[in-house]
Amino acid sequence: MGGQKFMLTFKEDEQAICQLTRAGGGACVGKTNTAVVIGFWKKEKVDSNGRAQNMDDCFRLVKEMTDYLIEQGF
Repeated sequence: MGGQKFMLTFKEDEQAICQLTRAGGGACVGKTNTAVVIGFWKKEKVDSNGRAQNMDDCFRLVKEMTDYLIEQGF
């Protein structure tokens, strides 16, 4: 993705969400019936609260958006 190589580190079959890592960051991918939600994070970046970006927050936000889209029929 984006010209970068990622390694699959975790896959949750029930909710169709996976975690990917690469040097300095990673991504989370969620799947609905008609959409794919992708969130990226980098260790050196900060979020809107001034905290360092991390895999746990990325996973939580992708899961929330994926769940929302599924509830809306996507």
